Amino acid sequence: MLEMSRPLNYVSAQLLHFFQPIVGILVNTAEYEAFTAFLEQRGAVDYLAERFEAVESAASARDGATESASAQKQKTTPETDTTEPHAGRS
Repeated sequence: MLEMSRPLNYVSAQLLHFFQPIVGILVNTAEYEAFTAFLEQRGAVDYLAERFEAVESAASARDGATESASAQKQKTTPETDTTEPHAGRS
């Protein structure tokens, strides 16, 4: 979805400049202006898309490693049987 808005990144940055006085009440103005200046540059949306993909792949790799370690730990840990033996019927 981010890549679909690539042609509009400059227009979006201008819109953010327009709303800067209102948004400046809520956020740090210097960082907001730096972000809008970043969006005005070509390749900004591509850079953001690449960074999001890198973070997502790192997170999925970390989750996969955590699941593998958990599964491996369960294989090496003997399970204890907590069921009670059934008494024979008379």
